[in-house]
Amino acid sequence: MLAAVRATTRHRERQNSHSVTSIQARLIGLLFTFCCFSYSAQALTPIKPNNQVLYSSDMVTEDYIWLGNQSGLFRYDGQHAVNILDYTNSSSFTWVRSMHLENNYLYFSTGEGGFWRLEKDKFSLEKLNIKKPFTAQTWAMTKVGQLLYYSDKFGLFQYNLASDSNVKLEFDGTVTDLLKHQDTLIIAAKEGLYRYRDDKIVQLSMHAVIAVSSDQQAVTYIEKHPEHGLQLCQLKSMMCQAIDKQNILQIAPDRYEQGFWLLFKDGQLQYWQVGEKSAKQSYQVKLPSQFIYSMSQDKHGVLWFASNKGLYKYHPLHYRDLAIEYANQIELNYLMLAKHQEQVVVGTNGAGLYQFDTELQQAKPLAFNSSLSNYYQRQITGFASDNNTLFFSTFRGVYATNDMQTLERVDQSNHQALYVQMTQLKDLLFAFNESEGVEVYDINTRMHRHTLSVENNGLPTNEVLSVVQDKADRYWVSTAKGVVILDTLLSQARKLENMPTVSKSSSLHVMGDKVYIGTVGNGLYIFNTQGELLNHLLAGRVIFALTEFRDVLWVSTNMGLYQINMREDSASLVIGTDHWHVTDGIIPVGENLLVPTMQGVMQVPWFSQTPSNPKVTISEVISSSGSSLFSDDIQLVSSEELVTLNLAVLDFRNTINQRYRYRIDDGRWQEFNGSSLSLTGLSGGTHILQIQGTDSLGFWSNNEVFANIQVKPKWYWNDFSRFIYAALILLIAGAISWLIKIKAQAAFNAKQLLQGELLLKQKTYSLVKLSLRKIYQLSEQNDDLSALTKIRELSENALQQIALKNHQGMFDSLGTRSLETALPLLVNHLSDQYKCTIELNMDIDKDIQLNYEVQSDIYRALYELANLSIYEAQSSHVELTLRHYNGKIWLICHDDGESLTLLQKHVGVAVGIQLLKQIGEKYQSRIEFGRRKQNGNAITLAFVLNPSEP
Repeated sequence: MLAAVRATTRHRERQNSHSVTSIQARLIGLLFTFCCFSYSAQALTPIKPNNQVLYSSDMVTEDYIWLGNQSGLFRYDGQHAVNILDYTNSSSFTWVRSMHLENNYLYFSTGEGGFWRLEKDKFSLEKLNIKKPFTAQTWAMTKVGQLLYYSDKFGLFQYNLASDSNVKLEFDGTVTDLLKHQDTLIIAAKEGLYRYRDDKIVQLSMHAVIAVSSDQQAVTYIEKHPEHGLQLCQLKSMMCQAIDKQNILQIAPDRYEQGFWLLFKDGQLQYWQVGEKSAKQSYQVKLPSQFIYSMSQDKHGVLWFASNKGLYKYHPLHYRDLAIEYANQIELNYLMLAKHQEQVVVGTNGAGLYQFDTELQQAKPLAFNSSLSNYYQRQITGFASDNNTLFFSTFRGVYATNDMQTLERVDQSNHQALYVQMTQLKDLLFAFNESEGVEVYDINTRMHRHTLSVENNGLPTNEVLSVVQDKADRYWVSTAKGVVILDTLLSQARKLENMPTVSKSSSLHVMGDKVYIGTVGNGLYIFNTQGELLNHLLAGRVIFALTEFRDVLWVSTNMGLYQINMREDSASLVIGTDHWHVTDGIIPVGENLLVPTMQGVMQVPWFSQTPSNPKVTISEVISSSGSSLFSDDIQLVSSEELVTLNLAVLDFRNTINQRYRYRIDDGRWQEFNGSSLSLTGLSGGTHILQIQGTDSLGFWSNNEVFANIQVKPKWYWNDFSRFIYAALILLIAGAISWLIKIKAQAAFNAKQLLQGELLLKQKTYSLVKLSLRKIYQLSEQNDDLSALTKIRELSENALQQIALKNHQGMFDSLGTRSLETALPLLVNHLSDQYKCTIELNMDIDKDIQLNYEVQSDIYRALYELANLSIYEAQSSHVELTLRHYNGKIWLICHDDGESLTLLQKHVGVAVGIQLLKQIGEKYQSRIEFGRRKQNGNAITLAFVLNPSEP
């Protein structure tokens, strides 16, 4: 879908100065032709991790890049290079000369150091018991089952890993390569190609073989024919084809198909396949040196070169330029693509329509181009395809064709109308007329249905750039003055308020609950269907089209082609397109994507844009204890320790798009910049760290990495300390339980004593009452002497009972005395006994009559308060006050002793406290403790008199 903004811009420029614009267009076209279609050599990318130059005599490219040289064995992960000698105990070898990788083990020879096997995930080394002259350089090595084959100048050898035995095979040729094909050993030699199976060597080819590769189906090799020169051959079909160039520098088997990459001395890099008469791909590269020791291809298609200048890489992009020769003049190479009945149709800017054959890579103009009589009618601005009909718009009209031969005009506008865009939504065709709004046609009947305009729908302007429909069947309309929403074609527009006014929108796309809005110069805005802004991507870029294909949104911009992961709304550049000026949306054709650009139509293989799900790895862990290679467990001495993890994604195509994120203990994902993660402040204990990375296309890989981080707790929270804490808690709990039990028993005893005293009171009261009743009865018998004698006996008995109960010699109860009599005696007694000063203040009117029970409780309360001050507070001066105020009797005790506030939390252990509580509850009061300003305690207890009492 061609963005209408470019059409209107071109039209206005053309109206201002047609001749000047034409000259500028030709200059721009020549500039693009010179820049983009010249075959200038591309430089290889040098690999210098931490400015370290990597040299190699042999190389293995599987997941990591393994390099062998005179300094040892190196592992490169795209970010960091480490020498395994720095992380292993072995130092008995240096120069690594030949390597073979199978599963998790890397086998390599080291000359005088012997043969070794490395478990690459754990970096553990094991020396193999191979007896041979170690001064001989190993030329080739491979493994078939439990048999390790290697060759040197002394011959071809077989080492049995299971039985630890080494034998020399009966082979007199000069080996150039060894290869495993299914369960068979393939031997490439200067004398030909051989097969070794069942202890027999069979010759398959009579000419010198310089390279060999295989897959499950066949063996492919390059031989040097004495008459035909270099030939690419396949063993299964016995088919051979000549390679036209002979000065080969290096050869690498292709990892995907039965082919070879050939590097020539003049810098030509060619890809050859069996059955092709010429190179399928050809690139010109700038070689850093003519000394290229080895060339290899990794699993993502990147070629690696080991030279005397270091390590280099090159990513050959399988993009093709599908050149088009125009029958008419064009100004700018603005192209549009459409797919109609499995045919690719190309719309040009002034040369009409072309039909493109992707197999033959030929474009031919359609027959009806001659009907488009003038330049404006041949400027294609939009496409739509429905069943057998192809619709397209030009600057001067909207047309339809059923047979690609004849035209039918759809619009009914005058010939001066300017159609800058066209799109299809369900059964409706929308033609964007710059001056009159959007004309809506029924795609089946081709009848005009409605016109979206300022007059009909309240649009802010008739210059409409794009229209889409969301899942609620509402129309989102992009205009030159903002984005508006219409519930129906006939409803009034309401403006999208959150759209920045500085951004002129050019294209729209709806996916689920999201609306993607491309702008002219300010990138891509993402809204939900409620009009809320969710994200902003690709700032500074002009968006020409948005195309959804295979759950990915492809964004055509003036600075390359981008992919939007619509689940996470993240953008990534399609590798190698940063210099492309993409003019319209892509279309899929077979296994390729066709991309219209100012440079022409580019063909991008779909396989190069699929997520690769590479392995994410932690290459190095740096902490206060030093650096180490990653293992499953990371030990930290404290929560304050800083640990840094160097990360890598094993996809070497383009690290620009690679991103990382992590989470700890299934927490929230945290994305961070760079390829190093630093952590500190982790709490003591074990934490699970999970790290994810994206491939070179920007897709998150499921091949994530986990690590257990063990953080040593602080000294006061280590295992021994926690054991001590647990023991102390048990001891304290036991002590508290014992104290509670003791205090509960004391409280129980106090209650029992009080209950006993209460029972004694009740018993005494009953006996005295009984005696008084009998005395009353006997007093009525005045003349009976025996009655008088009986009265005397009963009186003495009652007095004895009262004396027994009240303890006439004790001061803890009122006895038979009144308050006025008993309190002064109590004060004198306490002052003499405890050698302290006690003052008594009584302020109760004589008119107030208190019954005996109230007087007894007041006396006992004052007695207990005095004892609290003397015994608990250690007071030397105590002031007791008894006052009547506001219907209450106030008992106040002031002293100069220590604080008694802790007694507010007293559970009632002492009998005195228990008694005070009972007295307080009886008279609806409670004991209040406080501190005086002059130092000392203030204890207060108020008696609420019953309504029957004054």
